[in-house]
Amino acid sequence: MGRDRRSEKRWSWQAPCWRPNCTFRGGVTGESNRRYHVEATVDFVSWTLLLTTNPATGTFEFADPAGPMAPGRFYRARIGP
Repeated sequence: MGRDRRSEKRWSWQAPCWRPNCTFRGGVTGESNRRYHVEATVDFVSWTLLLTTNPATGTFEFADPAGPMAPGRFYRARIGP
């Protein structure tokens, strides 16, 4: 018997946007009291850690002021130790 993965919500992105000062802002909604790592890349090989957080509510925002200096920058969030 397989597991129902629809009930295994981990996290989702909140609407990302560029702020007027050219800073990229994003947010994550997920499970409370879990450690999240937000990372950025331009090549999907080398990832740079931007933020590690353990939000009590499961929701947090992050900003990347270096975003405008790195065209084609991508982001990921992962749950980890």
